[in-house]
Amino acid sequence: MGGLSTVMGNRSSHSEAASTVTTVAQSTHPIGPEGLLQLARVFECEDATIREGVRALLAEPHEQLGAIEKTRRVLNWTAWQLADRMAFESLDENRRLWKRFADPQTRKQMRERFEEYTYQWY
Repeated sequence: MGGLSTVMGNRSSHSEAASTVTTVAQSTHPIGPEGLLQLARVFECEDATIREGVRALLAEPHEQLGAIEKTRRVLNWTAWQLADRMAFESLDENRRLWKRFADPQTRKQMRERFEEYTYQWY
């Protein structure tokens, strides 16, 4: 909890502190399609490492959900999942934000930097 106090003690806004807590959880635990929708508030975070780290994290699920949605279109309605569809649509609308992380090596480097950075609050 000291990390959160530090964030707030540095005159960061409540929103910035919430973004930090969210990203610590994101960097250490897998998140499903339902959770991906909640990360939209971090897309434009003032902290560049958090902002770019979340963008790098979202590049991969965007690709994965896109492939899943493409496959499901040819299957019948029993393969359709609302959470996957909503997450993919939200990610796809914002794909310009993580376009630079399409390269797996670039994405990996940013994720490592992001995880190292967020562990200070873990």
